[in-house]
Amino acid sequence: MKKLLTSRQLSMILFISVISLKFLVFPAITTKFAGRSAYVSMFLYLLIELIIIVFVLLFIKKYNNYTFSEILSITFGKAFAKIVFSVLFIYFIFKTLFLIKETHNYFLEVIFDDLPWIYFILPLMLYILYVMTKSIDIMARTIEILFWFLIVSIGLTVLAPSYRIDLFNILPLFENGVTPVINGMIYSSFSFGDFLVLLLLMGKVDFSNKGLKKICFYGIFCLVFVTAFYVVFTAIFDNTGINHILAISDISVRSSYPYTQEKLDWLAILIWSIVLLFQIGVYAIVSKNCFNEIFQFKNKYVSVATISTILFGLSFAFYFNLELLIKIATSVPFVIVVISIYIAMLIILIITAMVLKFKKVDNNKHLCKFEEV
Repeated sequence: MKKLLTSRQLSMILFISVISLKFLVFPAITTKFAGRSAYVSMFLYLLIELIIIVFVLLFIKKYNNYTFSEILSITFGKAFAKIVFSVLFIYFIFKTLFLIKETHNYFLEVIFDDLPWIYFILPLMLYILYVMTKSIDIMARTIEILFWFLIVSIGLTVLAPSYRIDLFNILPLFENGVTPVINGMIYSSFSFGDFLVLLLLMGKVDFSNKGLKKICFYGIFCLVFVTAFYVVFTAIFDNTGINHILAISDISVRSSYPYTQEKLDWLAILIWSIVLLFQIGVYAIVSKNCFNEIFQFKNKYVSVATISTILFGLSFAFYFNLELLIKIATSVPFVIVVISIYIAMLIILIITAMVLKFKKVDNNKHLCKFEEV
């Protein structure tokens, strides 16, 4: 089976996937529910997800010659596999839509005085169409080149306003008890679930001897990096963080020297534009993966055209209303559904691991022809 990704590339894709929804809108959302404890909510949720990711990686490495679709078919049958991929398709389509609107709102607020949605969506759809005709390794090679530039740039943007940091804003821990922290975790659930991306890349990763350790290192680095961002965000804005839905851009405006403010603001705009566009591409690809597993069209352009039409139609229906999407993403029914998906996928993985062990499935064998996506 042809492997499309190295362990290093997977680590970087996972890292960008983790931060893509957490540095713009969700700091304000988490602050709304957790107050000063927003960074505690984020740390605890990231810690839980890191543990889940390690479990998923151990599973993937053990059965690395199978795709997730094949594993589900072996364990539960093809009909059940289609149901799982249908749920994942809807989940990733909505994540793509959320990122599209987030990007539009970001451009509208920090670059353009006015950006009619049609002038934004048409070029973006061309980008999405192009990305979905390619395999995931194209995105992997791109982020491999840009990764450390992005990370260093984000770090400088966050550290620049260091003199404005008030550590009293992050203390005391659990100021209002544990409930706000839990609420912050619950209502920001949609920004998590990145272990699902790993499952859809199963069978495409070439694990080196130290591949798992390398991915775990990036995971720990991501945990520290994101938590540090939320600490800085809370230390600067305190409870007023709820008003800063462009978190990474608003932080750069607080730079310590006036003559650096505009430079840092544009640096934030540049790097975050790259991150958002990259992640839109990744989610579009995994959405196509799910769609192909459901309908199995021989011509890849059918799925590409269908998904692009769906995204365009949903964008038109919501008219790029970010407030409405945020309201949906933080509503109780939606949160319950999202958390249920995470739990259900973990239960499926545990059952699958037990069944495969019982059946003594050989990782060296392969059931069907591998299809690149």
